[in-house]
Amino acid sequence: YFMDACESGYDLIVSGYADVEPTLYSAAKMYPDQLFFNFDYSTHEDLDNVFAVTYSLSELGYLAGTLSSLVTTSGMEKANPENKVGVIVGEDSEYMNDFIGSYCQVCAEMGTQVYISYPNSFEDPAKGKEQALAMYNEGVDIIWQVAGGTGLGVFEAAADADKYTIGVDADQAKSFTGQPQLAQTIVTSMFKDCGAALVYAVEELIGGSYPAGTTKTMGLAEGTLGVVENDQYLEMVPEEIRKQVNDAAEKLKSGEIVPYSVVAEPERWEEIKAAAMKG
Repeated sequence: YFMDACESGYDLIVSGYADVEPTLYSAAKMYPDQLFFNFDYSTHEDLDNVFAVTYSLSELGYLAGTLSSLVTTSGMEKANPENKVGVIVGEDSEYMNDFIGSYCQVCAEMGTQVYISYPNSFEDPAKGKEQALAMYNEGVDIIWQVAGGTGLGVFEAAADADKYTIGVDADQAKSFTGQPQLAQTIVTSMFKDCGAALVYAVEELIGGSYPAGTTKTMGLAEGTLGVVENDQYLEMVPEEIRKQVNDAAEKLKSGEIVPYSVVAEPERWEEIKAAAMKG
């Protein structure tokens, strides 16, 4: 597919995600005059004809941690007196831990105990459900799933346990239109809008300033990340909590809050994780 596209005379070839990146960079080396856009990289190669974007996962994690901590200490219907929250993370890697490094940071600051599980799979809903149920049985009342297809089991566990969840990447409540019992567990989702990054890249190309040969981290300030503010979020989450989450987002945008990044400071990860797990 890449070779066909490269031979077809397109101004820009767009691709992304970890499983496709090796092929993208191989094609870019074979066709040095062709421009490429890697819209969501986990690793990249410095090639003069590739512009690659990644996202400030630490900003996303900070908002998810803020919301989780506020929910577990609130008077919301399914929140118990124990200040415990959970995250199900697809694998124990630096990239995936970057989702939850700042989650742990803010939870520790707010005195919330974090439970962390790694199913080591993105395609095992049964394992996701098993690990989520174990957390709920320990007193956790909200779990952020960052585990792809494995995370689908987290929503099933929450429905069984009558607890809360937070989705990832897109408005996950929309994916359960035929399963309201699962959708109703999701207080919101932390979205990542690769489309906004694509618009940026195309506008730069049209304007004659395409940043080939560079990488860029995009986040809240560029509108590529945030909290899904759908009707369910507005109905389920009290206004005061939503206001505090919005305040945190504004402080992240302005730089008043600097979220911890596992990728930027891997040497601090074990310390921050330990502090969060102690609560």
